[in-house]
Amino acid sequence: NELTPSEFREKCRQGKIMSPSTCAAPGYIQANLVVVNEDISDDFREFCMHNQKECPVLEVIENGQYTSYLADGADIRTDLPKYRIFENGMMIKECSDVVQYWNDYERKSGKKL
Repeated sequence: NELTPSEFREKCRQGKIMSPSTCAAPGYIQANLVVVNEDISDDFREFCMHNQKECPVLEVIENGQYTSYLADGADIRTDLPKYRIFENGMMIKECSDVVQYWNDYERKSGKKL
């Protein structure tokens, strides 16, 4: 049962898909999402530029945004099957959305993620 990307994202948002997204929408590009704090974003972008094969950048979403030009109507905080939260290089949690972390960071730091 093939899904369009928007159908796949909607099912993720509803908690109906919790498994890896490999081959979820054949014929469309699949990519990983990386969200970093603003204070290291330039360094990460430079790392990606030097490692374009391993870390291609399809889109950069500006500080505080959670919508994507490439995925119309998507909310990057809720529209993936799983998110892995890392702190200091260690995975601390796997969850189905990152709204709490997004809001916690903004509240604690006074900065937008």
